Amino acid sequence: MDRKGNRDALQDSEAEPGLRRSSDIRQLRRRSDMKQIAFTMLTECSGTDLRKYLQFKAIRSRNWRTCLRVLPESPRWLLARGRFEEAEKILKKMARVNGKPLPGNYMVQLKRKFQVERYVKQKEKHRHYGVLDLVRTPNLRRKTLIITFIWFTNTSVYVGLSYYAPVLGGDEFLNFFLAGAVELPTYVFLWPAMDYWGRRWTLCVSMVIGGVACLATFLVQNDTRVTLVLYCVGKMGISSSFVVLPLMASELYPTVVRGLGMSTSSVVGMLGPVFIPLIVYLGEEMLVLPLIVMGSLLVAGGACSLLLPETLNQHLPQSLEDGEKFGKDWSWRNLTTCCPSR
Repeated sequence: MDRKGNRDALQDSEAEPGLRRSSDIRQLRRRSDMKQIAFTMLTECSGTDLRKYLQFKAIRSRNWRTCLRVLPESPRWLLARGRFEEAEKILKKMARVNGKPLPGNYMVQLKRKFQVERYVKQKEKHRHYGVLDLVRTPNLRRKTLIITFIWFTNTSVYVGLSYYAPVLGGDEFLNFFLAGAVELPTYVFLWPAMDYWGRRWTLCVSMVIGGVACLATFLVQNDTRVTLVLYCVGKMGISSSFVVLPLMASELYPTVVRGLGMSTSSVVGMLGPVFIPLIVYLGEEMLVLPLIVMGSLLVAGGACSLLLPETLNQHLPQSLEDGEKFGKDWSWRNLTTCCPSR
């Protein structure tokens, strides 16, 4: 790969987190709950392939940009801007593909609803939202801090485990291959799990299983094969939580600050990989020490996820007021609530 290819690959890899978060927010506006899960699964599967075969991203041709011309715009975004005819065409096409016709007065009611929303927004057009709005009220502040901590944990451990694969001993190429291969089976499990158990418990179980597997390496540190197996289980756990977290975060943040909230949590989360190489280097003194550190982070993050409200089958918050009310009546009894009612 030449120098320009390396540079192009690096630029694409740096742009990937932002593109993925934009995709999360975009699909949230356009899909029902189950299709939203399916779309998230497909996005993460493609992301796995992109990360494992980064060299293919260094192709000089940027023909992928032509897809932007055929990708349909978000109907909600069009409606919010008064472009009703364009939105109607896309909605009719979506209904035709799904085999369900639109009701006769659907567009009339939708138009009236968004005209009212536009009138309200016009009264608040000078309102600009910032990072401080995420922490101004107690309930939204609590959710923001928890999401950001879990994001920090997920990013740190995921990158750390990827760096750690060659350190395990044996064939480092096989280790690196297994580290990527074990991610794909998790997506098959997550699809029904998020729809049945809900986001909160799926996230918690994924992180705790991954964390316990990493911590268990302390008991078998002299057996490299068992350590490799536990490492793969840990990688499966962190890969699962990395799928659930963006979906759950996008449903917890109110619409008016959804992009801002996810960007803030993602940026803070990216600070973790800055220090992860230092933790990986600890493996020179004790092979499983980095796994113990990362396992502890995962268990702590999994426990914190239970403090977030469940978003499955819930109306998504739109305004800051909605975001503050959502989950405010949470009690310790809700801590063990699983499989939310439909």
